[in-house]
Amino acid sequence: VINKPILLHNLIEEILNSFKEVSTNKSISLKSNIEVPSQLFQCDADKLEKIITNILANAIKFTAPKGQITFSAVFNSEKILKLNLLDTGIGISEEDLPHIFKPFYQSQTMIYDSSIGTGLGLTLVKELV
Repeated sequence: VINKPILLHNLIEEILNSFKEVSTNKSISLKSNIEVPSQLFQCDADKLEKIITNILANAIKFTAPKGQITFSAVFNSEKILKLNLLDTGIGISEEDLPHIFKPFYQSQTMIYDSSIGTGLGLTLVKELV
């Protein structure tokens, strides 16, 4: 079932916990602020997991050792889940900004780890959101 009741707070915590080891191994501080009630929400857990996983993976990929990533998830008074990610990574150049959601687009900017992506992560995130 795509939209089923889930403990949203727990799902977000589980996703974040799955990144703890890789961030620690890379000497990156991963902090979080989750302001989501501990109750059941109708949600497509698979889509939400893909969204959060892709943005966290990018943050880790483009953040140098000793850097910091802060992820927040806030369920506001309008009943909207807002996700925010801040990092000390290299950022996105002005010339890359118009292209980051295009399939297979990859910046020529240096990455801090040896993994090479497909250029589909942000395209998928945009489509799922």
